[in-house]
Amino acid sequence: MGGAVVVAGLLALGCGGQSKYMEDEQWSKEAAPDGQSWREAQSLFTPEESDANRFDGDLNGVRLDLSMDPQAEPSARCSCLHVSVGRPGDRVFAWGQEMPMLSGEQMIVAVRTEGSDCPGDPVEPGLRRASIKAVDVSGDNVIVVIEKLPVGRPLAHGAVTARPKPGGSLYLRPANKNVPYGGALGGKGMCKVFTRGAQ
Repeated sequence: MGGAVVVAGLLALGCGGQSKYMEDEQWSKEAAPDGQSWREAQSLFTPEESDANRFDGDLNGVRLDLSMDPQAEPSARCSCLHVSVGRPGDRVFAWGQEMPMLSGEQMIVAVRTEGSDCPGDPVEPGLRRASIKAVDVSGDNVIVVIEKLPVGRPLAHGAVTARPKPGGSLYLRPANKNVPYGGALGGKGMCKVFTRGAQ
């Protein structure tokens, strides 16, 4: 029942694939916000979406060409990371390639290590190896999974994602218990970044 995830592509067009981290023995078994197991993540595209609605903007996916302004005020703070959400043209985001065109049911997420406290990874912020691994949907919620990559691997600091369903939230969480990035501040579990209104 492993969910489809969106993984990094050089030009950032998301590609679905089988989620390996869902089978990681270190993956948390805590209940998802909707009461499901996190191992039961759904496709980034929900079944009720028509093809016309599904592709009315650039495809959802992890972006290697997206970064977050190091001086901008973040939308939220998670363990070892600052996070911003918004639209492609927001000044907090910097693009190395052409800015994508999005539908109203898509949004931008970007992370940075600069400016964040990180006792779990005490190296200089610019040397931290946080990267977006995948984006999943569970019920009404969108979950951005953060991993720690070795030196030499390209880092992904941004993604185009589906918006949470009305009343749902966007969360960050570490890929496993050994990753210091993306958890809630001051405790275990996910970091809530954004909640969409019920309407």
